[in-house]
Amino acid sequence: MKRSFIITLLVGGLCLLQSDGLDAAEGAKNIQEEEVDLAWELARANKLLEYNGISRSIPHFEKILAHDPYYHPDIPFVLGQIYEHKKEAARAVALYHMYLEVGDDQERIDQAKDAISKLVGKDWAKLKVHFASGIAGDIKLFGSYVVARHKESITLPLPPGDYQLAAAAEDHVSDGFNVALSSPSSEIKIQLEKKVFYGGLEVEVPGMTDFAVRIEQTTSDAPRGVAEEQRLHGPTTEPLVLPTGSYLVQIDAPNHERWVRRVKVERHGVKLVSASLTKALPLEIRNDEAYLEQRAEFDTYDAINAAKLRIDGSTKIGKLRSEQKEPPKGHGEPPWWARIK
Repeated sequence: MKRSFIITLLVGGLCLLQSDGLDAAEGAKNIQEEEVDLAWELARANKLLEYNGISRSIPHFEKILAHDPYYHPDIPFVLGQIYEHKKEAARAVALYHMYLEVGDDQERIDQAKDAISKLVGKDWAKLKVHFASGIAGDIKLFGSYVVARHKESITLPLPPGDYQLAAAAEDHVSDGFNVALSSPSSEIKIQLEKKVFYGGLEVEVPGMTDFAVRIEQTTSDAPRGVAEEQRLHGPTTEPLVLPTGSYLVQIDAPNHERWVRRVKVERHGVKLVSASLTKALPLEIRNDEAYLEQRAEFDTYDAINAAKLRIDGSTKIGKLRSEQKEPPKGHGEPPWWARIK
């Protein structure tokens, strides 16, 4: 019994194929070639179909799908028809499912659904695949058949047997999985690892070059995006390339307070950290424990209350007025810092 295929493709126009046999396989170019002329492959496949070369057209269609599954939405439907004609039901069903994902012709979508219902046998099993962590990705079967596109899960009917799946999702590392499918169903949960992306970080202190910088990663956006601690002196001359994530940037300069901030290094961007350092108090009047105790004692003096010691929100203190009075009897001399002008 002859079977007719009406094949509409971008290159080659409309082809009418009538065939009751299969031609011998044709030697084709290596499918692993780095550069493939997809337009030529499609034109060649169409020409072969036009002259009843069904089997000889397969390597060209397969090569196109291997290099660009979305090159033309009709290819999965046409190739599904060919495999159905060759009685390779599993591949035909997978390709029809792919057309349901990428096709846009409603008539062919209905035909693909009808073909799937007719090809699925009673002894077939159901392969249930879902991504972990709410990821929506793509699932490939038979190497290049995209049976799920931007989906969190899919259920696919297939004959029992061993299959290889390839999973991909945006910003994640693609991975392959072996599945031993048995009746009535098998389920596989796919956990993809996040890709490592990089950004840039620049550090400067306007007007200064004598300072030390320490950069420590606190959280990484990807498990493998671990960065070692970075230490440098002076401003960066070019952006530091770091895995995306959160970092602590610490800057130390002579006679200045330590500067620490948390920064986020983002994908494909350059983060500029421009620090403004605060002059440190002289060593003998810094806010150490002894100073705090003396200040608490000194605050009890009426004379010092009159001086209106001012302390701002950081470690800086205002100068005391020069008019000082004797402290209450029994307290000895005023603390040394009360005499600072």
